[in-house]
Amino acid sequence: MEKLLDKLQAWGCDIPAAINRVLGDKELYCSCLELFAEDENFELCAKALHEQNYRAAFEAAHALKGVAANLELTPLQTCISALVEQLRHKQTDGLEPYWTAIQAARTQLQNFLKERL
Repeated sequence: MEKLLDKLQAWGCDIPAAINRVLGDKELYCSCLELFAEDENFELCAKALHEQNYRAAFEAAHALKGVAANLELTPLQTCISALVEQLRHKQTDGLEPYWTAIQAARTQLQNFLKERL
């Protein structure tokens, strides 16, 4: 577990703040990470973007942003926040790079979690 937390911190996550948020329960934090990495809002957002349902994409991305912030996953939160702001301001052209960055950051998180096993 410490190796995972060290990798996340090196990636840019504020692990001390995250662990503090879960009252020092590192196992709980890691469980939350695993749940978040598979959050259905990733798929909902992708589907909504594909269908050009920007309201639904905004709602899914906004939910992801909140969880990423609570988990102190700064690299992922930064990517998601950029997409949320585009959608909030109804700037719907050129969203592909934002989604690509989110997917890459999510994959990185999933890889960190797989290495833990």
